[in-house]
Amino acid sequence: MTSGTAGTGSGAAGTVGTAGASGTSAGSGGGDRAGAGGAAAGVGDAGAGGSIGPGGTGGAGGSGATAGTTGTGGSGPAGVGGATGGATAGRGGAGGNSGGRGGTSGATAGSGGRGGATGGGGGTGGAGGSVAGCRPAPATYRNLFTEVLGKSATDVDAKVNAAFQQLFHGSGDQPIYYEFMTDEAYLLDVVHNDVRSEGVSYGMMVAVQLDKKTEFDRLWRFAVKRMRQSSGFFAWQLNPQGGVISTGSAPDGEEYFATALMFASKRWGDGTGDLAYGAQARTLLDKVANNGMFDRNSKLVLFGVNAGYTDPSYMLPAFYEAWACFDSKNRSFWGGAATAARAFFPKTVNATTGLAPDQAQLSGAPYSGHPDFDADAWRVVQNIMMDHHFFDVDPWQVTWAAKHAAFWKSQGPSYGEQYTLAGMVEDPDHQSGLVAMNATLGFALPTADATPFLQELWDTPIPSGQQRYYNGALYLLALLHVSGQFHLWY
Repeated sequence: MTSGTAGTGSGAAGTVGTAGASGTSAGSGGGDRAGAGGAAAGVGDAGAGGSIGPGGTGGAGGSGATAGTTGTGGSGPAGVGGATGGATAGRGGAGGNSGGRGGTSGATAGSGGRGGATGGGGGTGGAGGSVAGCRPAPATYRNLFTEVLGKSATDVDAKVNAAFQQLFHGSGDQPIYYEFMTDEAYLLDVVHNDVRSEGVSYGMMVAVQLDKKTEFDRLWRFAVKRMRQSSGFFAWQLNPQGGVISTGSAPDGEEYFATALMFASKRWGDGTGDLAYGAQARTLLDKVANNGMFDRNSKLVLFGVNAGYTDPSYMLPAFYEAWACFDSKNRSFWGGAATAARAFFPKTVNATTGLAPDQAQLSGAPYSGHPDFDADAWRVVQNIMMDHHFFDVDPWQVTWAAKHAAFWKSQGPSYGEQYTLAGMVEDPDHQSGLVAMNATLGFALPTADATPFLQELWDTPIPSGQQRYYNGALYLLALLHVSGQFHLWY
């Protein structure tokens, strides 16, 4: 959601402001890989007229889910804010020489009450009606390290920064980020000596969350020049020299590419060509929606283009909610995809352990190729918990988190990395990437139950050595989530 910009300018005392217009228009809002809305927006109520105000700099806009707050005056009091609009309005715009502007998420907000002709600013604009199928981004993000463990914000920031610096710019057996040619970069899967769309897109997500535009642009250039196919999708596997090994697409890469580009457009603004982030994201999302990456009937993401089965760790309902606000062309589909993904999770996880399979049929039943809990499925907990943290619309997620946490507790502090869905260990190795993912359970657990998961992540060294790629990428993503530094930029 974007906030309106503050008004500027000074002048003589204004005349009575005119009422704001109603808002009517829709806003725009791991392991190994195999090859391969609703109705129209409601109309917002008209913003109330601003009162007569003395000249001065326009009042700065407040923000809020409903009516805008009164803007603060420049040299004199600001005009009165617009009247309450829709129940889930965009953030109000600032008052000033042309009245407050409503937020751009959701339907176009009602124009703010105008201030004087050139002087006293109006309050924030009357909020427009919400767009059906577009949920606003959270106003705040929980920092579980501070909230549960009592860590200082300074210590948390230092921990996140240290992980980024080592995994992106370390030396020897530390980094997973490698610069390529003059203006490109990739994340290297050290174990398999290859480059994956998953890794490059994860790197972009980390970069946009931490405001690392140089690294973001290098990774995106590599993806465009080396990975993108004529279909508009991305080859999932390349060699470190940039040559394509497999032209098949793994949709988790496309999902993270599109979301990272969307966030970059909001955070940094758009460049030109391949760096026109918003246009690139919308083009990709249209292909993802309509060209075989999702089953159009069930609205579930597939394991590959027209694959007929899925990977539960590709289900990202929180991303689909953001897409519904950003990609107006496919808004109804993305809203349905978020609902479908939430409904899928209870069907695919084990009723006792909460474990999900690496691959599944669209019914949720395990798929014969990879029916057990393994490296891909590590990520399911993150996908469910980020949706709970950001939107909190599915009570089942809290019930599942308690059950899943109890299973891991029953396995002891050095639990394994691979299990049957019923909970029989198949690989006893304890992996930092799974530790990282399980820390996100803290978003849905009481403090006493959340503490051991969060403490283990805090105590886990930054991954290095031969297995640093997947463990390191998941470690970074989990740090961003539980520190409150993973934001939905739309």
